[in-house]
Amino acid sequence: MKNILKNYLIDSILLIILGCILLFKPEGIMELLITIIGIIIIIMGAFRCILNLFKEKKNWVTLTIGALEIILGIVFIIKKNFFIGFLSTIIGVIILIGGLIIIKKGLD
Repeated sequence: MKNILKNYLIDSILLIILGCILLFKPEGIMELLITIIGIIIIIMGAFRCILNLFKEKKNWVTLTIGALEIILGIVFIIKKNFFIGFLSTIIGVIILIGGLIIIKKGLD
């Protein structure tokens, strides 16, 4: 039982620290995260388009969705500052609340 309490305490402290970093120093971490998300969206769109082009029967809806995903991924990368401010606050609050919930569970 002491090991479980110790693990809850360690997890909660790490989550609170991570949440505070994201709330007060979001630039570096969030810039990297937004770039990774943008790249993933671009890759998903590219695969969707490429796979659709190799099909015997082309689906223009799928091709359009793939092209829109590529555009969205590029927007994520180009307009990082918009997404950084928005996502860092949301993620920081969620992680901070998660840490506090883990502390409460550990103390019960």
